[in-house]
Amino acid sequence: LGYILYARYRLRLPLKRIQESLADLHGLKISEGEIVTKLQEAELMFGKDYEAIKELVRQAKVVYADETGWRMDGQHWHLWVFVTTKGVQYVIEDTRGKGVAEKALGDNQDRVIVSDGYTAYQNLPGDKQQCWIHLLRAAKLHAPPLYQSLAILYHKLLLGLERPPNQRNKNYFIKRLAALTKQKALNHGELKIQARIRRDQRSLLTCLDYKDVLPENNTAERAIRPQVIMRKIFGGSRSLAGATSHAVNSSVIATMQKQNPNLNFFDVMLPLLEKRGKEQQESHSES
Repeated sequence: LGYILYARYRLRLPLKRIQESLADLHGLKISEGEIVTKLQEAELMFGKDYEAIKELVRQAKVVYADETGWRMDGQHWHLWVFVTTKGVQYVIEDTRGKGVAEKALGDNQDRVIVSDGYTAYQNLPGDKQQCWIHLLRAAKLHAPPLYQSLAILYHKLLLGLERPPNQRNKNYFIKRLAALTKQKALNHGELKIQARIRRDQRSLLTCLDYKDVLPENNTAERAIRPQVIMRKIFGGSRSLAGATSHAVNSSVIATMQKQNPNLNFFDVMLPLLEKRGKEQQESHSES
């Protein structure tokens, strides 16, 4: 089971390749259906761990959120990720609607949600931080003159974040952003970027009020990138049960490795599998 999880979620192998590798490495003949069953067994074993991750996300002071497309039995679904300092939660749903984020993030008022600006997060409880990297990409493409000024301001923002919150000059950045929106626009692209800055000015600078809030959403993008690679390799999920197993197993593995960055996959996951396996045996014995 440990090897199947490693092959699926670390090596990102399709079921056929896992089947072949087990035969080549260990002389173990196992069908693709049996591999799927093993992945579902892991999901059941990790039930309490996934519930703990969900609570970590709801109670976190800072949550980085992102979403991407996912295939489920040939249909277009969505994979969401919510990242905190201690946990990573993946959710696979048939919608990109705000209800998914509402359910995952709960009603915690005392937090900051960092995102690329997707509207699903805007009315949720807590403060919001917009991603500067997304703004800079858009400005570089549509408004090169504004991009130069924004890039310089972003560099100053990063330097400012090295100071304690009570020593940061937020008014300077407010004035600089306001000045950029008042410059004469040379084309429609610059007008769009200026409108975006006006709309998001407050949430672009939320990070200045907190000690450990980043002004970018690369944290969530890094967590979602392995899922994008897996989607390209084996096409997503074949069933709702498979999608659920994928979300739970991916979340637990990513969280365990985030909490134990200096340990390899097997040193982290095998003890957990052994512990959960013993708990299942004890539960069956008592029943």
